[in-house]
Amino acid sequence: MKKGTIITIGIIILILVIGAVSVYMYQKDKVAVVAVRNFCFQKTVFDETGTSSTSIGATLNPNHTVGGELYFLPSQKDSLYGTFTGTWQANGTTTELNVIQSYVAEGITATATRTITIANSYALIDWDGKGSASTSDEHIPQVDCAQVK
Repeated sequence: MKKGTIITIGIIILILVIGAVSVYMYQKDKVAVVAVRNFCFQKTVFDETGTSSTSIGATLNPNHTVGGELYFLPSQKDSLYGTFTGTWQANGTTTELNVIQSYVAEGITATATRTITIANSYALIDWDGKGSASTSDEHIPQVDCAQVK
């Protein structure tokens, strides 16, 4: 091989490596769902009023659809439990689930828009889909799905 050909091949390889590293660095903070992913979150609080519990089970699909269950069992109040479906979108280090929940509360069946934000091994719930003003400040920790009751 000629010296010029070897240099050209070396430059092409260098360009390909730089391109691959650039793509990796751009994508590394995004949640890449190439197969079905299951996430579960649960928090139980014991205090003087009793026990309250919040649990979420979500299945994220590669086509950006999501389905799951959301249970909110407050102490001394009626529970809210049901299933949800919707879409998910990765936003840097967080993933937002925009869902419609079908639930039962106080013996009445209803639906509501919810946004669930998954970030750094915990979830936050926007109870009425209106943004940060209505988002609970309760960090619900991620758990193994076998632990969720």
